Amino acid sequence: MSLLHPSLETIGVTGIMHPLEAEAVVQHLRSTPYYLIAGILVSGNTFTGAPHGMPGRYPALSQIRSCCITHPQVLNSAHYALSGTKREDMRDDLNRLMQATGVVLHGLQLNITWPNSREIDRFLDDWPYMSIILQLNTRAWDKVEKNLGQLQDRLLSYHGSVNSFLVDFSGGTGKTMDPGLVHDIVCAITEATHRHVIVAGGLGGLDTTNLLVPLFTTFPLLSVDAENKLRNVDYRLLAESLTPAERAACHDRLDLHRCERYIKDVIAAKQIAAGRVATLRQHIV
Repeated sequence: MSLLHPSLETIGVTGIMHPLEAEAVVQHLRSTPYYLIAGILVSGNTFTGAPHGMPGRYPALSQIRSCCITHPQVLNSAHYALSGTKREDMRDDLNRLMQATGVVLHGLQLNITWPNSREIDRFLDDWPYMSIILQLNTRAWDKVEKNLGQLQDRLLSYHGSVNSFLVDFSGGTGKTMDPGLVHDIVCAITEATHRHVIVAGGLGGLDTTNLLVPLFTTFPLLSVDAENKLRNVDYRLLAESLTPAERAACHDRLDLHRCERYIKDVIAAKQIAAGRVATLRQHIV
């Protein structure tokens, strides 16, 4: 049974490299109804041993299990991308991941453009307790010709396989979301699938609350995720200004102070949106 029920409100922090990071972050959710999705980045390079472009965000395969923590408000999730491997290797990679981590993982996020749903079903035959999150990125949006109707048709092919959809056009780069477009896509997803939905894109910055209030006003149970703006080094610097050797030496790490501010901003946005909805209802009555 999936833990990611549509009514479960989650706040994601992606790029966990050490259990103490998850333990520190989840403390800010005490006495709240929210759950932390502790995202651990994994790619094809994790299994081949090839170097990652951002080594400060990808633990070695042998370290992933120790990144996970046991806490009633934490869902440990591996976020898998195909970098350094082929699409047909996905199932082997995921089985190796599960064999290395066991039951400490609750979820698997697929940062892959429209993966084969039958492959997901085969994976779930072996690991039925896992919750599957599918990332909808810019390539996925382009593949459906930026058409909401085509998007809904494509989503239906994952019925029974995917528990949650992540709308993320930034891909961990910190690019700020287009709230209007995200609103329309979330609406299309909820109408077609009635699944848990997460949004990401530029969250963790100073405008987090302003970005989220309009979305939470329409979708009060909407969940969120953030990566780049929670780091002490900006992705664009890592990607554009440094050589591979310099990137490897860079101390790219999760900034716990930024994580605290991000969580407080998300909760504030939830509260402001709830207040607006309550005021609106009073006027209607």
